[in-house]
Amino acid sequence: MRGMSGARPRVECRDLTAGYGGGPPALEDVTFAARSGDRVAILGPNGGGKTSLFRVLAGELGPAAGHTRSPRATSAARSAEARAAGDRCAKARHAARTRRSRARSNNRRAAA
Repeated sequence: MRGMSGARPRVECRDLTAGYGGGPPALEDVTFAARSGDRVAILGPNGGGKTSLFRVLAGELGPAAGHTRSPRATSAARSAEARAAGDRCAKARHAARTRRSRARSNNRRAAA
């Protein structure tokens, strides 16, 4: 996509669809382009997909369909395996924090 100025877009989405797990898509058929210096507002209701759009652009959420181009993400944003590995790491960190918190609570009770 090129605008009147001929400048290439800094951020671009074409027919973007993205979602979480097997649920309905959070975004469906989103197309837009923004050039350096453009001011863009993303408006919508709660649950309308605004955060999901930014997660795709940041490379945190892979698109189910369509094309994205931004400084941080490509249309080949993190594969399903990388996302699954990241999820496993996050779950392991959470479990370790929970164990440490329980151990501190048990130590306080034993000391009292």
